[in-house]
Amino acid sequence: MDPHIKAQLNKLKCPLCKSQIDIYDQKKGTIYNFCCVSDYTHYRTWFPHWDWSPIHYDMVHIYEGKYLYTIDQRYLIKRTSIDIYEIDAEGRVKDASKKKSFTYEGQIFFDYPNTNREKIIKRLKTILTFQ
Repeated sequence: MDPHIKAQLNKLKCPLCKSQIDIYDQKKGTIYNFCCVSDYTHYRTWFPHWDWSPIHYDMVHIYEGKYLYTIDQRYLIKRTSIDIYEIDAEGRVKDASKKKSFTYEGQIFFDYPNTNREKIIKRLKTILTFQ
């Protein structure tokens, strides 16, 4: 891997737990190629590491209270999607068909390299207040 690209990748940290981001096994059939080493569901991204392109898209899962928030950001088309699932006491999604979804075209709400879990939750609550 190109040393400049490796340096860029090494700067990435999981926004939830601040763990390293590392390559994900493509044999598992996913559209992401890098993820949080502590927990794949925390943060995952598609980063074309063979050229100087920026991150194309990423996803974060945040459990807060009785909800799971899934935030998907597409950088090339500038879109943020938020899905909200109700979860049980053990953190399992109760009924995936009853999710609430919000899509914001032309907007990127979260700057993951410069944020943490608390800031993401605060911003989420602000965004959802106006829905």
